[in-house]
Amino acid sequence: MKFEPIVVSLLDTDLYKFNMDQVIFHKHTDLSGEYYFRCRNEGVTFTREMFEEINAQIDHLCMLTFSREELDYLRSIRFIKNDYVEFLRLWHPIRDYVETSLSEDGELSIVVRGPLFSAMQFEIYLLEIVNEVYFRMHYDYDTLLASAQERLDRKIRGFQSGKYAFRFAEFGCRRRLSREWEDVVVRRLAAETDNCVGTSNVYLARKHNLTPIGTYAHEYVQMYQGIDSIPLAYTNH
Repeated sequence: MKFEPIVVSLLDTDLYKFNMDQVIFHKHTDLSGEYYFRCRNEGVTFTREMFEEINAQIDHLCMLTFSREELDYLRSIRFIKNDYVEFLRLWHPIRDYVETSLSEDGELSIVVRGPLFSAMQFEIYLLEIVNEVYFRMHYDYDTLLASAQERLDRKIRGFQSGKYAFRFAEFGCRRRLSREWEDVVVRRLAAETDNCVGTSNVYLARKHNLTPIGTYAHEYVQMYQGIDSIPLAYTNH
């Protein structure tokens, strides 16, 4: 790898991934799914060097497992059941489920195919990897950090001055500049304002003693829409 590992813990994901995955583990272990990465930003292309780094980072991701301490932390979240945590003791991302390709014109394709309880978990990890590789290799990373620092300082001053009075939770995993920068953002928002009530990032919630926050995503509803054997309560058909 050209860079240090981008994902260093399997907790480095949104809480709702565990919420939804637990339901699949308990109710729908027979389901399979496919996830497709599509870059919706026009004009964004990936180089061969970026592609190779993304694959190297995915290789590293698929070597990770949950530590005893991480499993104990998940067990401490009141709605995560012990049997699911014991399943996670055995689980890890499987590299064979992920296919990547790069077209001649620089379009990146990532496809994840596998049991839904495993395929679902890849989404956030892969977005974190793709984002950080692209930002580090396409731009001057130090310039991006300086700009991000300036914007964060301005927002914190807004909270401290009373300009912003609302309370919020940080949900930045899939959109972040980098792992190190999301860490800085969460730490500073929690320490320097009274407005941050928690973060969706389970790894950072544990690290900074914050409340992990999340319910479920649209993919959860879509999953049930796709199961023919389960009648929908409300339907136009």
